[in-house]
Amino acid sequence: MKKANLLLALLMAGFLLAGNAYGEDEIYYCAEIGTGGFDYDDKLGSYKPSLNKEDRFKMKLDRALGIIELAIDGLPPEAPIGLTNPKYNCRHIHQNYPELLICDSGLSHFDINIESGKFVRSQSTSIKFHKLGIYISYGKCDKF
Repeated sequence: MKKANLLLALLMAGFLLAGNAYGEDEIYYCAEIGTGGFDYDDKLGSYKPSLNKEDRFKMKLDRALGIIELAIDGLPPEAPIGLTNPKYNCRHIHQNYPELLICDSGLSHFDINIESGKFVRSQSTSIKFHKLGIYISYGKCDKF
């Protein structure tokens, strides 16, 4: 009987200490510090350099599934849902750097250091959807 109780206590402790291993979402508030890129100019028929406005957004991280979802408010209402609420599939670049997540969703990338909150975000969907802007930004996320 004592062995059964001990086993039960160990199992319960394991579930309580597991933390985010069972899909609890982590919510972050992110702000771009700098951004740049290219906008399509219809008159020129090509891209020209542009300074994009820094944006703020929320990020939801599901470590168990390896998914990051962003909620970006600064885009125009006609922007496709894939741009306003992109979901990224993430992976670690190396076992020695578990804090670094490399995430992608098609032609969009979001790379983040979970410990420091520093991120780099890029969008190059203009390869597919001609006339959409090309940009890259960097910034910092803070956990709620």
